[in-house]
Amino acid sequence: MNYYVMDPLADVAINWMPRWIAPNLITMFGFMCSLGPTVYLFKYHGTSFANDPERPIPKEWYII
Repeated sequence: MNYYVMDPLADVAINWMPRWIAPNLITMFGFMCSLGPTVYLFKYHGTSFANDPERPIPKEWYII
């Protein structure tokens, strides 16, 4: 028996999106939504994740 967890969400998303938008564009938008915060984190806080007292990483970033 197949259980589709994302199927109801996919149905809503497909009916909400206009038909002229390419599927690759939707995927690229999702990728940019995950890449944007990552670039911001590395740009403003660097690659060392030590607790720097001058520029502490906000607690909200630990949730992501």
